[in-house]
Amino acid sequence: MKDLGWRVLATAILAGLVPACGGGGGGGGGGGGGGTVIINPPPTGNSPPGVAVVSPSPGATVPTGSTVVVEASVTDSDGFVTRVEFFDGAVLIGTVAGFPFRISWTAPAPGTASLTAVATDNMGASTSSSPVQITIVPTGSAPPPSNRAPTVAITSPSDGSVFPLGTALDVQVNASDSDGTVTLVDLFEGSHRIGSATQSPVHITWTPAQPGIYSLRAVATDNEGASVSSDPVTITIESSSSSSSRGWFPLDSGVTDDRFFGVCFVDARTGWVVGNPGVLHTRDGGSTWTRMTTPVNSSWARVQFVSATRGWVVGGTYVLSTTDGGGSWSAVIPIQDGITDLSFVDERTGWITTFGGGHILKTTDGGATWVEQTNPLPDQTLNGVSFAGPSAGWIAGSKGILKTVDGGATWIAQTMTVVNASGFPSSAGYLDVRFMSPSTGTFVGSVDGRMVLSTTTDAGSTWHHTISGEVDSDSRMAVAFGDASHVWAVHKSLILASDDQGRTWTPQADPGLKALNGVWFVDGSNGWAVGDFGTILKTSTGGRSSS
Repeated sequence: MKDLGWRVLATAILAGLVPACGGGGGGGGGGGGGGTVIINPPPTGNSPPGVAVVSPSPGATVPTGSTVVVEASVTDSDGFVTRVEFFDGAVLIGTVAGFPFRISWTAPAPGTASLTAVATDNMGASTSSSPVQITIVPTGSAPPPSNRAPTVAITSPSDGSVFPLGTALDVQVNASDSDGTVTLVDLFEGSHRIGSATQSPVHITWTPAQPGIYSLRAVATDNEGASVSSDPVTITIESSSSSSSRGWFPLDSGVTDDRFFGVCFVDARTGWVVGNPGVLHTRDGGSTWTRMTTPVNSSWARVQFVSATRGWVVGGTYVLSTTDGGGSWSAVIPIQDGITDLSFVDERTGWITTFGGGHILKTTDGGATWVEQTNPLPDQTLNGVSFAGPSAGWIAGSKGILKTVDGGATWIAQTMTVVNASGFPSSAGYLDVRFMSPSTGTFVGSVDGRMVLSTTTDAGSTWHHTISGEVDSDSRMAVAFGDASHVWAVHKSLILASDDQGRTWTPQADPGLKALNGVWFVDGSNGWAVGDFGTILKTSTGGRSSS
């Protein structure tokens, strides 16, 4: 048994290639490439997807009745692949609607199988792969497969990384084989091979020639011919005008005359923004956006997803819920007063707050039904809600804050007295709240016409207040944690950042006259802010500029 830490050394420059935004599929075998056939002509301006069967390997022999993993690698230069259908000849043997594009297929009667994959993109264009021929033999005529496939992973760069154009990337691959040796490692960008190695150590130096979204995949082959593909690693290459050295940079939302209010991402690529234009979705970190169809129209205030498929949108009197990433939605009207915010801790348990009447409602069935909870101060507007687990929750109100330690069975009101800019104590009101843990969180609001940021690290026993600039009553505020230390807040054209749990704050960006209304981070580096005039800003450096 050998375990090889593989590193390939090669140099490849991809001239003129703008890769897929949806990512390449996994799978085994480097021989499943070749030509493709466009089945459905793409709409004007839409490029068809690319697809190749990468597992099983061409010429493989399998016993009848055995389980065969059939996998396809896909690309789409101007959209994303929504579906892959697998065929044995003309017989459909499986359909997959999301990555990884892989099925388990029971080998039929002895003979020859011709496996193809048909990929369909978000604009309806379809492409068929070249066939992969395998031989199916009677059970017992060949010894049961004893060879175990190798393992392979791209260890650098990390998924979701962003680099300026011209960067020479050091791509590192680790591969091993538990019952033999790894004899070949191929590195692919989409369906294009950009480097290979037959011995360790393995390093690939690769310089993308154009900005765009690139999906990297490594395929390892062992001494008995078994191949396996790594999980894809997606990176972004930015032009000098939008490089991450600027800290925050704008994305093209396709909207110029309306307002976004909420944003949520589940990882560095998959996210949603909401507002007057509706619900927009991205699968490539925000480089491209797709407008989603909803059963009702509203001015959507906030959005939250707990996974890539399970999420909710609130606005007006509606709560929308989805179990497929926004492909379809169900709508309920839990209350007639305007809904301001939501907080879900899992796929079933969540809370919403309202603008009128100070209502607090809880669901334990994913939003199908809601039960009102008692608000001790119902005469205030409730602007934001945040739960850090099923018990500990906080609400931002126009006259102070509310706290619960029992999932909302009881709420405790607290007036926040802050020393204002003139040095006198005054009561603060709040527009948003986020808690990273039951003990650590930040409220954003105003006191006597100035922005105030109030942070606790001991579940509200003590507070640290920071007074900032003047507030605009027509503009919103939002706050987001990236990790236990880093937190950001937005108001008007200002982004404030803290790297010490909210004790000190530093201005980061000023997008001119475009007011910001929402902010979200998935870690200490990758974040997005949304606002007026279709504004979507992005950072991959935590908002810090290198210049």
